[in-house]
Amino acid sequence: MEALKHGGIAARASVKIRWVDAEEVEEKGARPLLAGVDGILVPGGFGTRGTEGKIAAIQYAKRTEASVPWNMSWHAGCHYRICKTCDRL
Repeated sequence: MEALKHGGIAARASVKIRWVDAEEVEEKGARPLLAGVDGILVPGGFGTRGTEGKIAAIQYAKRTEASVPWNMSWHAGCHYRICKTCDRL
């Protein structure tokens, strides 16, 4: 989080962080929790807890054109979604 704050300082931009639990996104959906944000950072994790919420947040960002930094969690989430989709075929 410090990197985001310092990046904002360097860019002369205000950085406001809204913490959102991935499991809450699973329960309530991404729109009510992420409405109005300009960027979404999806951190990595262990196991499958909150995975669907992370994927929902990434899909929301794609639909709303919110910025999502490319990171390992997003990469892993994409692979998870592809495998889950292929499993249903």
